[in-house]
Amino acid sequence: MHPGTAPTGIQQYTGSALYRFAGRLIMRTLGQPVEFVADPIAFAATSPDATDRSFVAPTGPFELGGAPGFVKLPPAALDDDLRAALWRESERLTGVHY
Repeated sequence: MHPGTAPTGIQQYTGSALYRFAGRLIMRTLGQPVEFVADPIAFAATSPDATDRSFVAPTGPFELGGAPGFVKLPPAALDDDLRAALWRESERLTGVHY
């Protein structure tokens, strides 16, 4: 899942002035209020229709805001070798193994 985007202010610390300006503009026009960022997380955790192949995100334009729902899974997420490598790297970086 991914939470979409919200005007948290983090964009003020990234990239060039043009990038920061574009980030603020996108947040205001397509993003969602900070209060709604956790909605896709709650939806993914509680939906009886969610599977290990589901992808939950905001359903608004460019998946930046809007009501949470099921959206198309990115092609890279279907790559089992890539997913396994990401899992191993996450375990290595965190020291937590399952």
